Amino acid sequence: MVAIQGSVPVEKLTRTLKNIKEEIDKVINLGFTPKELTRAKGFLSASIQMQFDNPPAVAGFLGSQEFDKEEIWFPEDYIRAADKVTKEDLHKMAKNIFDYSRLNLGLLGNVPDKTVKEIEKIFRG
Repeated sequence: MVAIQGSVPVEKLTRTLKNIKEEIDKVINLGFTPKELTRAKGFLSASIQMQFDNPPAVAGFLGSQEFDKEEIWFPEDYIRAADKVTKEDLHKMAKNIFDYSRLNLGLLGNVPDKTVKEIEKIFRG
């Protein structure tokens, strides 16, 4: 599952969703650049290391792995696994994940019917 969330005024909703779809379409059609892959791996590495800087979080994480009978991974295990991921791996995965026929879109607030119809058109074709 992939979740994209945000908050925009209703008058900017259609344009915002068009922009989001354009970015997703770029990923589906072109994949990721080497720079994007490097930045993502750096972000993942930093995030994992920061999570393991909090003793209660570490205890909870390791405890849940043990209770679930999962192999216990430490930050370096995640980083090592992430380093093996290639642009091609991500591109293939993106093509499988982003399937507009399975899209589930939730809107909060008073969204006019006209706007809902415009949004439906964006993701139909």
